[in-house]
Amino acid sequence: MNVGIQISSFKPLMTDAAGLDGVLSFMREIGCRDTALQWIGRAVPAGTIAELLQKYGIKATGVQDKTAGILADSEYYIELCSLAGGDELCFSGVPNGDVQSLMPKLDALEERALAKGIHLSYHPVKADFAGAAEALLCMRPALRLTPDVCQIRDAGLDPAQFILSHSGRIDTVHFKDRNESGALCSVGKGVTDFESALTACLKAGAKLILAEQETWTDAFGELKAGLEYTKALLLSRNA
Repeated sequence: MNVGIQISSFKPLMTDAAGLDGVLSFMREIGCRDTALQWIGRAVPAGTIAELLQKYGIKATGVQDKTAGILADSEYYIELCSLAGGDELCFSGVPNGDVQSLMPKLDALEERALAKGIHLSYHPVKADFAGAAEALLCMRPALRLTPDVCQIRDAGLDPAQFILSHSGRIDTVHFKDRNESGALCSVGKGVTDFESALTACLKAGAKLILAEQETWTDAFGELKAGLEYTKALLLSRNA
């Protein structure tokens, strides 16, 4: 299993190519070699993103964004995923919890993605756990799943149990943490039980954990701490 950083954590720093270059340079410097593309400014061409990933030797598993955004501009997301060498297009959330209306749209999106060798994955958000997530996963048994332990916990569920209940369909898991006041913090600095989540990831066959933190005071310092915590946690299991 590998450990990386969800690049969306650096959103305000990636509005242009120079900013993205700085983020990727930092990621390489701290030993991060894996990510998923999300929230890079649209002013940065897809080809430039791919070139910068190659420059710093960072592998993108694919691309993620909100479901409505991907459906509205699927050609861009599929092209970015293909140019970056990824094979997963991850849509986040079920708009309005309406699974039935989403199904034909996913059929069309999947057909276009598969033509480029890209498969779909689903990233449930807090609201989805009221029923939409399980409904969608049941109706599309071949759909990959990219869970976020923070979203699961925010919904009042046990992340480890959820991950285990979907063993075999999970490649990537997001590790995100909150402190006692509910604010996002570095992975390992808050109240989330990552030990049980990691155990579940290993049992479920996950291949990659991405540390994530969308709000921060010191982006580089806090994401570095989260990455190091997650790597150390995994290393302790392999010792």
